[in-house]
Amino acid sequence: AIGSPHVMNTKDKGDISEAKVQARYMELGYTVLEPRGDNERYDIVVQPPESDEFARVQIKTGRSKNGGDKLEFDTKSSNPHSSDWDGEYSSQNVDVFAVYFPDKDDYFEVPIEECGAHAKTLSCVGTDRPELEGRLNMTEDYKLT
Repeated sequence: AIGSPHVMNTKDKGDISEAKVQARYMELGYTVLEPRGDNERYDIVVQPPESDEFARVQIKTGRSKNGGDKLEFDTKSSNPHSSDWDGEYSSQNVDVFAVYFPDKDDYFEVPIEECGAHAKTLSCVGTDRPELEGRLNMTEDYKLT
């Protein structure tokens, strides 16, 4: 290795997530389109194999919560590209969030309609609390496969 180990900042982590998510879609046979420049609210556009449909994708990096029992990702930009945008995504400009979860080297796809304005949490494990049964957003329901 050349030099000393690099400490990754959030931009580095985001760049890695973008590259990994794009590669994952390609492994699954999707066509992946990337807009020129960074003026769009989405990172990529994907087209499933043998489909005429397209989806605008915002890529996020997931982080562990609750000792790894939960995965959380931001649904708001921490760095809006223009002064006339508050960083909140909507179905007007993004269809899905594609999330790379580095702790488990796994990928998830969550429709924007199922996300709150600031963050989304997915559960990696079930619950023994009957009142929560069926109300948890389980990671297996959102796997990018």
